[in-house]
Amino acid sequence: AARALDAAAQRTADGFGEALGRARQSGDYAMRDEPSVLKPTKATVAFRDALLRRAAAADHAFAAHDDLLATWRKSLAAHASRAVEAHLTSVKVSRAGAFVLARDLDEIRKAAAPLGSNEADARLGRLREGVGVFELDAEQLAYVALKPGGAFASLPRDELVRRILRRADAWNFRGKRAKWVEELVASLEAS
Repeated sequence: AARALDAAAQRTADGFGEALGRARQSGDYAMRDEPSVLKPTKATVAFRDALLRRAAAADHAFAAHDDLLATWRKSLAAHASRAVEAHLTSVKVSRAGAFVLARDLDEIRKAAAPLGSNEADARLGRLREGVGVFELDAEQLAYVALKPGGAFASLPRDELVRRILRRADAWNFRGKRAKWVEELVASLEAS
């Protein structure tokens, strides 16, 4: 029964992730100016609401079966957090967009919390902590990234480089890496 519930939770979360990808606007996290009102994107609100509706339906369906309900909730939260992580690895993020991304991750983490999955909470927490890569300007990022014991010391170097390459300013208009990115990546590889 647990495997069947886990497989169903994975299919549900995969559907949520696909819907999140379809609903996301290309400029959601790549805007030039900070939004006047900091609120979650429409795609995140839809994802959050679908997750909460599905959790409520499971609460009703499994009301007399606490063990099945706990299995479903933890599986759903874990798979949903993986779907969010997979989706976010493909978006470009500007400094202004980092604040919207942070708000979106806070909103999703808040929605997943009642499901009781430590794995999902930890994954969403790591994603939230990683938003700092996008919030800093290039000079600050270089300082923090290269500082031993700095804010990104716990991130594996290859993961840090992947996040840096997702910055909207990491590429020039010709599609080549910006000079500051080349220098920072070379310094990271040398350290």
